[in-house]
Amino acid sequence: RGESMTNEMELSDCLGHLSVEGIEEGDSAVTMVYIIRRLVVPTLLSNTSMSLEDCRIYRRIIRIISELWRKSYYRRRMKIDLAVLIQNFVLKILVLEPQLHHFREGNDDGMPSLLQHQLDVLDEIKTWFASDPKEALLLFLNYDMSRPDSLPKTHSKIFRKMCEALCTLAESCGNIISEQGHFSTINAVKSTSPNNSKSAATFRGSGLLYIASARDVA
Repeated sequence: RGESMTNEMELSDCLGHLSVEGIEEGDSAVTMVYIIRRLVVPTLLSNTSMSLEDCRIYRRIIRIISELWRKSYYRRRMKIDLAVLIQNFVLKILVLEPQLHHFREGNDDGMPSLLQHQLDVLDEIKTWFASDPKEALLLFLNYDMSRPDSLPKTHSKIFRKMCEALCTLAESCGNIISEQGHFSTINAVKSTSPNNSKSAATFRGSGLLYIASARDVA
């Protein structure tokens, strides 16, 4: 796990400091894209299971994907690769229900909580569009309005899938907050109940997810 995380950190640092401004169409540009497609992308995908176990690895992977997306040079030349990465690391986390099962009574199923993963990906998505709202339009044009034969069906309609996932996540968190608020008076009276800490943690966690997902939808 330590070696895996070190590799992700090195990739993130390299991409973060790599300037592609002014790169001309030529052998160097083609080589750079080829290296990223053949080495970086497979490395990220091979660490999928590790990223689910360790939120630090997941955070690094999301940041690498962000570096690739925010640089138009890579975005134009890695359309399918970015679609695969977004589908695998972004959408699969967003479509999950709010990951609060560790705080709920009777749900100690041994599965890791992905709450931090959901918070991390919501924070990272915000950086994609915060500096320039037209980036959202580019995501729509590249993946939702492209020719049917230009992308595999499973990796098309990325923008629509992301919006649907964000709206569903925000709605689910809103329902949890409403449910917790409905019983707040009862929980306050039963101050000695051992379940109060779990209820409070569930409320806080759902509140954080709700704020983050609603902000990204806006």
